Amino acid sequence: MIVLVVVTVEAFRQFDLVFAMTSGGPGTTTQILPLLIFRYNFQFSQYGLASAASFILIIIATILAVAYFVLMTRRTKQSRVASSATRAATKRAA
Repeated sequence: MIVLVVVTVEAFRQFDLVFAMTSGGPGTTTQILPLLIFRYNFQFSQYGLASAASFILIIIATILAVAYFVLMTRRTKQSRVASSATRAATKRAA
């Protein structure tokens, strides 16, 4: 589950590959949110829009990470309950 969080964060950080290979082109075919933030900030000088897009990117990543950790803790609790139930059944049988 931790690997899933890391992979998701890395997916949001794929600016360098897209910028080096295609620069978001042809047109806007391969444009991703980090590249859009770069363009708003440095090419179009729309700093407020770049800031808002950065905030949205952070919110999306945070929501996904929290959802992953909530699912992970639920699984951990369920496995603890299942293992304790198995131990209790084993003690009764013995």
